[in-house]
Amino acid sequence: MPSRFLRRDPSQARSRALVDAVLGAFDAMLTHDDRDVTIERLVERAGVGIGSFYEYFTNKDSLVGALVERATRDNFAALLARFDAAASLDLDAATRALATAVVETYLRYPRRTRVLLGGIGRLGLMPIVFAEQQRFATELAGRALRYVPATPIVELEAAMGQVVDAAIGVLVAELYRSPRPLDEVSLAITRQSLAILEYVLPRSARTARER
Repeated sequence: MPSRFLRRDPSQARSRALVDAVLGAFDAMLTHDDRDVTIERLVERAGVGIGSFYEYFTNKDSLVGALVERATRDNFAALLARFDAAASLDLDAATRALATAVVETYLRYPRRTRVLLGGIGRLGLMPIVFAEQQRFATELAGRALRYVPATPIVELEAAMGQVVDAAIGVLVAELYRSPRPLDEVSLAITRQSLAILEYVLPRSARTARER
């Protein structure tokens, strides 16, 4: 899908590789380099010319916006894959596995997540990100239905929407406080998520696969 933050659509294989190299270098610098990201250092790391950079990106904000788009899509796809990998478990165990994956994805490299969050607010991307969150919750509910097939999908979608919103609240709070061990945060999100599901699904249904 073309990005609204690129000067033009990288339709050729070479141009797509260039954009991928720039975004990959930017992502790596946010996760593994404490220094400020400058365009000069970025293009050097990406192995592209400064002219090629400006052929597709306007400035650093366009770079952040394009990475927000890509990271949101890729992160949610990876989290759904992690939930799918827990298909042989019961819903409680799958929820714990997903909570661990969420914490690893967003808190392992907090600087990266803070930069992306700042970009979401500054560039007015909340409607887009919110729509992606809703889509993620809907897809999550569809996958969770395998554990509780008798549950109305509308109720399951509403519950998963609350689970996603609550987890985001925990993550944002953690990003701006003294860091805690990731397993503690994962446990907090797990307990919170299971408490929400408790209102919709009886424990006997959620853990039916244990028997």
